Amino acid sequence: MTDSLANQLTQKIREVVLGLEEAGCDIIQPNWVANTVFNSIDPEKDAPEIVAYSSLQHIAQMTRKVLAHRHDPITKAKSYAAGISDDLFGNILQDYYPARRDENNDPVYVRRDQMTKIECRRVSCRMRKAGTTLVEHADALDAFSAQVG
Repeated sequence: MTDSLANQLTQKIREVVLGLEEAGCDIIQPNWVANTVFNSIDPEKDAPEIVAYSSLQHIAQMTRKVLAHRHDPITKAKSYAAGISDDLFGNILQDYYPARRDENNDPVYVRRDQMTKIECRRVSCRMRKAGTTLVEHADALDAFSAQVG
């Protein structure tokens, strides 16, 4: 896939996601977004079934990446640490967080005020674990640097 086509596809995904966020959708399901995008690309269902299936799976994976970049605190922290993002958590709390609510255990993104206490705790535990790991890694790097002189 050329970068231009990938960018077009990513833009279509973002448009659908942004529309759901602006509408205050309680749960954003990557597979629903992928179906919506795919149907906008192939509204007449002209693609052979195997092409449609593989395309839909690819779009769903791209959607998961877009949503994780926007709403998964761990993914956002990785982007920040890598210098890809300049803002880690400017607004402190996000509007959406990842949760696992479907039978396949696939991540969905739940509006913060619709999360259960257990879901909030799972996310906060993931964040604490990632933070602790980053601090330990930084300490080890500082210790190595001190030895090098």
